[in-house]
Amino acid sequence: MTLLFQVSRTPSLAQIKHDFKASDRALLDRQGQVLDGVRAEKSARRLNWISLADVPSSFLNAVLSSEDRRFFYHPGLDPLSLLNKQSSLTLQLVQLIERDKVRNANVSWLRFQREPLLSLLDRYSKALAFELAWSKRDILEAYINLVRYRRELQGLNAAAFGLFEKPPRVLNLREASVLAALIRLPEAGAHEVRARACEILAQMRAPEECALLTPEHLSYLERAYRIRPYIRLAPHVMQRLANEPKLTSLGLVRTTLDRELQWTAIHALQKQNSIDGAVIVVENSSGHVLAYVSASAADAATDPRAAGSMLRPLIFAKALDERVLTVATALEGDFGEVDRSDMRVALRGGLEIPVLRTLERLGAETFVKSMQDLGFTDLQSPEAYGPSLALGSAPVKLSDLANAYRALANNGIWTPLRFSPDVPSEFGARRVFSPAAAFIIKDILSNENHNLWSMVKHGLPATDNRDTWSIGFSDRYTIGVSGPHNAAIWQELLSYLHRRQPSESPRLPEGLIREISGQREEWFLSGTQPSLTSTADTTKRRSSISYPKNNAIIALDLESSSRPDHRLLIQIAAPQGDQNVYLNGRRLGRAEPFLKWEPESGLYTLELRDSKGLLVDKVRFEVRGRRFALAGQKPGK
Repeated sequence: MTLLFQVSRTPSLAQIKHDFKASDRALLDRQGQVLDGVRAEKSARRLNWISLADVPSSFLNAVLSSEDRRFFYHPGLDPLSLLNKQSSLTLQLVQLIERDKVRNANVSWLRFQREPLLSLLDRYSKALAFELAWSKRDILEAYINLVRYRRELQGLNAAAFGLFEKPPRVLNLREASVLAALIRLPEAGAHEVRARACEILAQMRAPEECALLTPEHLSYLERAYRIRPYIRLAPHVMQRLANEPKLTSLGLVRTTLDRELQWTAIHALQKQNSIDGAVIVVENSSGHVLAYVSASAADAATDPRAAGSMLRPLIFAKALDERVLTVATALEGDFGEVDRSDMRVALRGGLEIPVLRTLERLGAETFVKSMQDLGFTDLQSPEAYGPSLALGSAPVKLSDLANAYRALANNGIWTPLRFSPDVPSEFGARRVFSPAAAFIIKDILSNENHNLWSMVKHGLPATDNRDTWSIGFSDRYTIGVSGPHNAAIWQELLSYLHRRQPSESPRLPEGLIREISGQREEWFLSGTQPSLTSTADTTKRRSSISYPKNNAIIALDLESSSRPDHRLLIQIAAPQGDQNVYLNGRRLGRAEPFLKWEPESGLYTLELRDSKGLLVDKVRFEVRGRRFALAGQKPGK
């Protein structure tokens, strides 16, 4: 009956693993190399629980040879071991579990040893109960995770990283024998540990390995344990992942970072004496962040700053999809010239007026919605920005901006950034730009050698260079750099990433037409090419909305019963037969010199579009009752 009672009280392996909390949070790169770490508990050094499948056979053989050679053949008690005053692994496991319970309950170990509950017979009955409730493999797995190897190192994972700075799976035979020797001699000196390890090697029929275990080779037993690296290589990623519910109980946290690339990015910032700079490198296909560095203690990659010119490619990409303009549409230049500036000239020359005019046609509401789809989280309402949005007045984060450019690299598909393969994404993939529009923007901003398809853009300069940016991509990577000398750092990292394999040009997507425009060939979205959209009579004036004027406030006697006909007269200059007029997205009819419309109070967007849906002109205006009109505002006719 006593044995059955003990079996009913025996915890499961799942319970033991749940109670096993890592004392350190160590950050690993994608190859398993340690990047960073913080200490979370002082009483012991524990890393992640390791399954028996990940333990090398050399270590298992060393432990069994040292502690319990007949482990798989006895029922928890080995009479031959008892005669030699040795405990079986099962008996040792009982004591380890009870010791952890005492420590968690803050009971002193001396008092614990004197408790009659842990008498010899009680431990024997518990060992038999474990053998009935657990499998031999479960007992062995729990043992190697709970036993202390030296000083504060508890569990095989902590011992392997602490003493040998490597994961358990790559331990060699000599290292395995040393760890097995430490189970019985945790605080012994190097000579004593060597003697015990040589005994174990002889039992394992590998005595020749003993010759390589010199006291000099065992000097690591006396040094400080280095479970974390000498330099913290990724403290800001550690901060990002510290509060992830899925990772908070883990000691070894896998990341998507590449240790070599992370160090290269750190060194690049240091060479340029950048004290406020930041770097982010993302793999285009997966969204995995390969490098993430901030030169300051604060995370500069998430510090919102004015976007400057960085939003312009995104504005033009959205304008192409909305068919507000084509790559060859004549735009007003910075000095008032028309027909001498287009999208290619504006983007490559950094012109501001063409972008302002494009945003007027596109609408701030449409573009802010596009930015939200691109993952920008610090946006206000469109009214808060006005035309200054085209000049980069919206504050954005380097990490968000780099991921938005990555959407261009991925043919218009946005996915969230990934810092750990163990953290599921909150958002799925979504299309923000068409593949054709993304291709045209890449074509404009790429360098002339398309074998290295990439681009660099710079934000608005600041007196201290804090708010300058370089962001661009190749076929495989997107790189964002902020701070001084960002272009040099960007180029260094791009060259490093493609040191073995050059970047390739993107594939041509469907829905694009190549035609001559002016003196050069350009790409056009199908249906917007000049051969379809140009008129036969090139001498005709350009069609436009002549009334209402853009941003007009029109006051009418909307509430007057004495004036039944208060319809508004819409005027179109030089209308074409294939054009249509739309009001707030609803078609009013074909374009004619005069159209009558019965208004109501409200805000309106009036658009003139051709038969292909390409925007010809657009204005915004407001209609108010006369008594609510602004003082001094002239009413419309």
